[in-house]
Amino acid sequence: MKYFLKPLLIATAFVFLSQSCINKDYDLDNLDTSGVFHIPPIMLGNIEILFLEELPYGVLPPGATVPAFKTVRSYVFRDFFNENVIDRFFFDGARAVEIVAEAVVNLPLSDVFIDLHFNVLDNNGDPITAINMEPRLLEKGVNPDVSVRIEEQYMVYMSNARDFEFVLVISNEQNAVLIDSESTLQLNQMIVRTGGIRFNF
Repeated sequence: MKYFLKPLLIATAFVFLSQSCINKDYDLDNLDTSGVFHIPPIMLGNIEILFLEELPYGVLPPGATVPAFKTVRSYVFRDFFNENVIDRFFFDGARAVEIVAEAVVNLPLSDVFIDLHFNVLDNNGDPITAINMEPRLLEKGVNPDVSVRIEEQYMVYMSNARDFEFVLVISNEQNAVLIDSESTLQLNQMIVRTGGIRFNF
């Protein structure tokens, strides 16, 4: 995601400058060259509108319910997990990271639902199956505070992470699912709550 790295780097610089202003006597022979600091949530802002009709068809995730009428679409945020972001926030031993946003769903039919599933993809574009994240149910209209967490126990697998995939299972129990040129999903006011940021000096 093109907007992801810049706020994280700004937060990194802010914390570094803040720490450098603290008066402290250092034992230079035994200086700890690594550290993890707590930082406030990072605002990523609004993500571009996703036109559902234009998204490629996806694969129904394992364990997902199979409604009477459905279509599966997917969207990949390329380079969401780049090397710098992994080293600072998704390192082995880091605490859980939570991504929160308001999701606005625009579909032509009522009683349409979206089961939103998440995959962390490796450098080859394959899902890292050891990382499990709870899917979220979206309804038509505004869905506030939609969140996904990458838990602490999965950080050991994040060294090979590269992309973040959203798999949308769009369903209706009564009628065929209609997706037209006006069908959209928008993620607004996205923030990242980290377990801390790591520095290697």
